[in-house]
Amino acid sequence: MGKSEIKAVMMGCVVILLIVALLHVPAQKAGAETLVETSIFFRIAAAYSVDQKAAQEWLPAPWKAVSIKLTTRTL
Repeated sequence: MGKSEIKAVMMGCVVILLIVALLHVPAQKAGAETLVETSIFFRIAAAYSVDQKAAQEWLPAPWKAVSIKLTTRTL
């Protein structure tokens, strides 16, 4: 074995030892973080009554104005 091969083997061993040492370090949680609420269902709808042709002229080229009929339900 030449000097360069021995050096490469030693560096490999050092890297492996560092990885093993890092795996044994415990991960600490942030103490100030408190989960208050979690949800992925947030939706806001805003509806306006405008002329559909005027709305289409205002929108950029690939977008299209669409009429929707909103119904309200009472519980």
